[in-house]
Amino acid sequence: PTVPDPSTFADCLRVVEHYGLRWKMPQSIWAHIEGGLQGRTPETPKADEPAFGRVRNVLVASVKQALEAAADEAARCGFVPRILTTAMSGEARRTAEQLVAEARRAQAGLRPGDAPLCLLAGGETTVTIRGSGKGGRNQEMALAATLELADDRGIDLICVGTDGTDGPTDAAGGYAFSGDLARLRAIGLHPKESLDANDSYPLLLKAGTLLRTGPTRTNVMDMAIMLVRPK
Repeated sequence: PTVPDPSTFADCLRVVEHYGLRWKMPQSIWAHIEGGLQGRTPETPKADEPAFGRVRNVLVASVKQALEAAADEAARCGFVPRILTTAMSGEARRTAEQLVAEARRAQAGLRPGDAPLCLLAGGETTVTIRGSGKGGRNQEMALAATLELADDRGIDLICVGTDGTDGPTDAAGGYAFSGDLARLRAIGLHPKESLDANDSYPLLLKAGTLLRTGPTRTNVMDMAIMLVRPK
């Protein structure tokens, strides 16, 4: 509401026509678009709107700042921090695999006695829902990483929403520990089936790897933090 919106009703019409949505959308939405095309509904304020001459927008928090703060804390704890990206995106489970692969590459460069690494990534992934389970982006990433780390050692990961809420749950995210898959199976959990059902929350809860922080009142997207030690 404090910045100009360059999009127009004509832009909306092009999207509707491109995807063949005219007869698939609710009539109320089409009526609104049609009203805009015919001039009955005003366009959103554009850059030449006088009100914007009195507006100043200031970015007071960002995922970059959150990652930098995490990196400072990691260094204080004896880790060598490395920020990988502030634009993490894509399918959550695929992103988890990519992060684990990055951690493995970093681990391969460590020698016994080297300081452990803290690899950080920020951004926001997506989940294609195929099941009827309960979870969120970060919980799905944590579960996918747990599967990926089944035979690894010395790599641990946490995926967390900076606002303390991940999906429609009371959790902020979850942990993934290398070599933990055998423990989960031994206590009767089935990570692959849970991942396929998009049902990460119940499994992480039973596994003791669900992260609950409560609301932080600040949302600068998600963070993935990997601790990498020499083999």
